Amino acid sequence: MSTSGTTTFSRNRDQLIKSALRKVGAFESGETPDSESMNDAAEALNTMVKHWQGSGIQIWKTMESILFPQISQVRYSIGSSSTDHATESWVETAITTAAEAGVTSIILDSVTGIATTYQIGIQLDDGTFQWTTVNGAPSGTTVTLATVLTDSAAVGNLVVSYQTSLVRPLRVIDARRYNFTSAIDVPLGEMDRLEYQDMPNKTSTGAVNSFYYDRRETGAGYLYVWPAPATTGEGIKMTIAKPIEDFTAGGDDADLPQEWIRAIEWGLADEIADEYDVPEPKRSRIERRAAQYLQEANWWESELLSLEFVPDNGR
Repeated sequence: MSTSGTTTFSRNRDQLIKSALRKVGAFESGETPDSESMNDAAEALNTMVKHWQGSGIQIWKTMESILFPQISQVRYSIGSSSTDHATESWVETAITTAAEAGVTSIILDSVTGIATTYQIGIQLDDGTFQWTTVNGAPSGTTVTLATVLTDSAAVGNLVVSYQTSLVRPLRVIDARRYNFTSAIDVPLGEMDRLEYQDMPNKTSTGAVNSFYYDRRETGAGYLYVWPAPATTGEGIKMTIAKPIEDFTAGGDDADLPQEWIRAIEWGLADEIADEYDVPEPKRSRIERRAAQYLQEANWWESELLSLEFVPDNGR
């Protein structure tokens, strides 16, 4: 018996749309849908996926990320255009030759993973992080900065760098305080809005032990930490629910596991069926199958939950 040897089956945006249009009878197999129908269906596809993300359906990617705090700062904006600093992938290194205030270059232990235009954070001798960008490719272990250092940086001071800012998470599922020197994680407790607002002194400083995440802004979410960080030597690692990427071009593959393809096709058919006046009983069949495949895909995506059996001591 001969098999393909591959497991990479996928469907791009236009293939998903054409499948949905065939299901509602808008076009026959082999026909080419007009551009207006394709554009309308693409809009419906994106709005459907966004609605799924906000309705409790587990249609997101679980990713690991990190936030680089500043001393005494309690609120951090997380989003692609934020001036605070959070990312999925970063490198850590250290100063190897003491740098004075006013210089525009630093010598590091390693420049692996650092490139021109990357964000770079330098731990200054006053304890804060100075953020700027890398100006040109590193030369040896020397990195040129886009702005001058505002304070000195001693040998051994932490330097971190990354390329891409973290997009606004749908949720912060879990968070840990991460010590850059020891690489030890300490779990943080999660607060809701009222618990955070009830904290009597939100600006007290210390080792962060709790967090609250508010995602309700469009372009960015806000992470609140307590107590306010007393050092830049510790980051906040986060397990996040990352939004699914938009379908912007015809060749864009679904930013989802293969197991969601059928749910997307039938969900889109259900989404556009009324626009094409699909008659009964076909309309009801589409609706039932869309609901079935969505439920099955969502069940597959659910992680196993632990069960705790507690004895009834009330007898």
